[in-house]
Amino acid sequence: MSRKFSLAIMVFAFAGSLCAQTTISVMPPASGMVNRQQLWNIVLSSFADQKSDAFVRIEIFNIGSGQVELVGTSTPIQIFKGTKVLNFAELSPIQYSFESPALSKQKDGFVPVGMYKACYTLNGLGLQSEIVLAEICISFEVQPLSPPRLIYPEDSALINERYPQFNWIPPMPTQLFSNLNYDILLTEKKVYQSTYEAIQENIPIYHMFNLTDIFQLYPSSSPALDTGKIYVWRIVAKNDDDFVSQSEVWQFSIAKPDSTKDSIPNSVYYNISEGLTTVGNIIIQGKLLLIKFQSSEADYETDLTISDSDGKTIDIYKRKVRYGENYWTLQLGNKYTEDKIYRFSFQDNRRKSHGLTFSIQ
Repeated sequence: MSRKFSLAIMVFAFAGSLCAQTTISVMPPASGMVNRQQLWNIVLSSFADQKSDAFVRIEIFNIGSGQVELVGTSTPIQIFKGTKVLNFAELSPIQYSFESPALSKQKDGFVPVGMYKACYTLNGLGLQSEIVLAEICISFEVQPLSPPRLIYPEDSALINERYPQFNWIPPMPTQLFSNLNYDILLTEKKVYQSTYEAIQENIPIYHMFNLTDIFQLYPSSSPALDTGKIYVWRIVAKNDDDFVSQSEVWQFSIAKPDSTKDSIPNSVYYNISEGLTTVGNIIIQGKLLLIKFQSSEADYETDLTISDSDGKTIDIYKRKVRYGENYWTLQLGNKYTEDKIYRFSFQDNRRKSHGLTFSIQ
């Protein structure tokens, strides 16, 4: 037997021994937001007496399409007898090869929303060719932390406009999406149906696809929404053509023409920022006050108060203030008259007051 042949037998015997005595396990990320760094939490166990050099390779597959979207290769590491817990820092620098434009656009390292399979291979070094010492595959799902949230028309609201503008908040966080778009669905609800039964069973009277804005005006070319009927609507969020999440189903009705003087409400959300106690006097058209407030605090509840120029309280609306953007739609009744000045105010979680004055035109 030649010396080269004997050496080859020894090399493959050594590799086979390592393969039989080395395992890799993965700590899969929890469903929700997933950063690429979280995919490198692994545990290596070796029962071999010999030390060896190796590296870890990850291939990320999109379960829906079956395509490889990302390949990552770690820096070389040393394997020795025992158990070794490794993470992103210990396996860096990582070399990535982006097979998907959606992943390459994620500059902050977040994986876009979707279902994925991650396959790990531990590859031995120091031989004439790479030897797979251990391998494992896991599945994980990336989900938004919150679905789209409806703003206007509010749930169970009685509105004046027969061609309303629909408003909503996108699913959060938006950096999980490479091409966020929406479908809006509007249909009529029968008296014996729940809102969810109506949206699922009834023929839509208005259905638009692939909207990129977070508002949509009901078109004047469509039949006017009628009084005496109940309408329900929902927003479906997508990333490209892939379903992301959907909103709750809200219902609303149209007021009779003589139930209020004004028929065209104000459609501008007035921004009140933290640290700003007032934004001055504004003039609104119609009996609808729209307020936007950006909060940097954890969720809390507060009272939105409207008072007259003498300080007498007219209305109090209880609202939950969420972290991030808040949109409030306040329907004003017949107690409000033109040419008078009113004050809107509330306190944040630190008891700091915010507000504005307004009048109705």
